[in-house]
Amino acid sequence: MVVSGLYIALHGLLMIALSIGVIKLRRKHLIGIGDGDNEVLARAIRAHANFTEYVPISLIMIAALDFNGASALTIHILGAALFVSRALHAMALRGSSGKSNGRVFGMMGTFVVIIASSVMLMMQFSSWVMAG
Repeated sequence: MVVSGLYIALHGLLMIALSIGVIKLRRKHLIGIGDGDNEVLARAIRAHANFTEYVPISLIMIAALDFNGASALTIHILGAALFVSRALHAMALRGSSGKSNGRVFGMMGTFVVIIASSVMLMMQFSSWVMAG
């Protein structure tokens, strides 16, 4: 069974939530393009942009592991860790100062998922090559 679709769907919903947050702030402050030097809008835009910078490659790697036969438990751990990390990061970045442990833990968690997925994919490839 392919499990990664669940996490792709959850991250899709989180991306929509971040997008709606930006749209609401743009409407509230009547800012169509850019951030209009509005700090709250600038942080919301960065939270959305940072999500779009890290999540696609992370989900591609998780899906590749899934399709290559990684255990459902592995996919659940990676997918859930990524989701929690990205939610923490977005909430912290949108907070009053943009500085918090949530932001640090969110990025650290994201990096751990990317690094772990990279290593596991290389191991899968290596075993495939050795089996030859």
